[in-house]
Amino acid sequence: MADRRKWILGPPELLDDGRSLGFVLSISTARPPWGEWLDRTIDRAHLDEAKDLLVEICRVSGDHDVPFAVDFAGEPIGRIDGGRMDESLAVGLIGEWERVLDDRDQ
Repeated sequence: MADRRKWILGPPELLDDGRSLGFVLSISTARPPWGEWLDRTIDRAHLDEAKDLLVEICRVSGDHDVPFAVDFAGEPIGRIDGGRMDESLAVGLIGEWERVLDDRDQ
């Protein structure tokens, strides 16, 4: 996956804390107070990176019947189970991120 695209802040890294395995994707934050200064093309590229990583995790989850927890800034924000993102990821993260970017682009 790391070789499939050019990543803004580097490709996802494997996380192994001894209890669980996961991935870490570094992104620039658009959360206040930095949101207004974050370049829109960078923000959209980070969205695409996050979507690509989540799609790959969905594939692994579905192929191997393995659930994944998804955290942002150390806080749980959703799950992937049976190859599908839950509503908080599909709508609350990706859908809302897309909506905000589309509104800013108008």
